[in-house]
Amino acid sequence: MEVICFYNRKGGVGKTTSTVNIGGCLSKVFDKRVLIVDSDSQCNCTDFLFASTGIKPQATLETYLRDESTDINEIVYSIRFRMDDNKLPIKTQIDLIPASPSMDGMENFDVMLLKNLLKKVESEYDYCLIDCTPYLSPCTLAAMCASRWIVTVAEPDVDSVGGYNLLIDTINNIKEKGYNDTLELLGIYMNKVHTVDVIGDFIFHNFSKGAGNSMFKSHVRDARIMKQSRFFGIPANYYAPSSKLAKDYINLTSELIARIEEGKRRK
Repeated sequence: MEVICFYNRKGGVGKTTSTVNIGGCLSKVFDKRVLIVDSDSQCNCTDFLFASTGIKPQATLETYLRDESTDINEIVYSIRFRMDDNKLPIKTQIDLIPASPSMDGMENFDVMLLKNLLKKVESEYDYCLIDCTPYLSPCTLAAMCASRWIVTVAEPDVDSVGGYNLLIDTINNIKEKGYNDTLELLGIYMNKVHTVDVIGDFIFHNFSKGAGNSMFKSHVRDARIMKQSRFFGIPANYYAPSSKLAKDYINLTSELIARIEEGKRRK
């Protein structure tokens, strides 16, 4: 199981949207078994994936972090999407460990617990995607300790791309302190790219030059369908599979898979 966390120190760049849509793409297009972990107390990922069915989780990631004797089956939810009120929800290959708002105050727990949890289920999934907070909380540190790869989601604006060096420092600190010596930056990709935004286009191309090979060649365009997909709680490749947005996520996910395979060969 490949474990990937999605992180940027700036909020609102599309980490949750990316996590859910790449998960949806892995499931539907690439026929992979996916576990999504919501480690953010804002619960955006949880809200997204439960929106179409209205599920209210009783047990969450917090349940396990507070009591590691918790049965894992209690905190793992199979995801289905209700495409039409008159039809049964469709099955997916996505499972979710949801977050809870009270995770925000959690500090006194072993940051290796999430890694230990994922080891128990690693044979059941091909990929695990972790949605992180936009700040280095204990839950985010736990996510990085559990991950093999970090993907940074950015927008073509100054504030969004400005945290790149801080991210590299964070990865190095985690390695130096012995939390996770295999953690690597898988890459950075641009989200919400406007084709007619002159300043955004300038930032995009100049940052791409500076980031070099760390920059994904694929990017996701800004599209109205994205808001509709989020409103109904259905990833683009399920909601509008022939849309440009869905095709952008196919290209991005394909490159993500290729980068992981290339990274494994280097080792």
